[in-house]
Amino acid sequence: MDSDAMSELDLLKEKIGLLKLWLGIFVITEVSLLGWLASNFGEATMLMRISSILAIIGLLVVILAFNRRIEALIEQLRDL
Repeated sequence: MDSDAMSELDLLKEKIGLLKLWLGIFVITEVSLLGWLASNFGEATMLMRISSILAIIGLLVVILAFNRRIEALIEQLRDL
């Protein structure tokens, strides 16, 4: 394996690692927000409820997008 291919392999691995880090942060945030909403639903104002639900949906979209990106990068690893 030549040095260009190796450096590209290392770069892809680093990108995947960074995306996995952020994916974990988003998942933790999602779970925390769901827990907060479940435990404070009665006391929360309507604005807080709606904001929380929108944030949960937004985070879910981000999580799915990150997951697809990671899968695509893993497929690129297969081609190297």
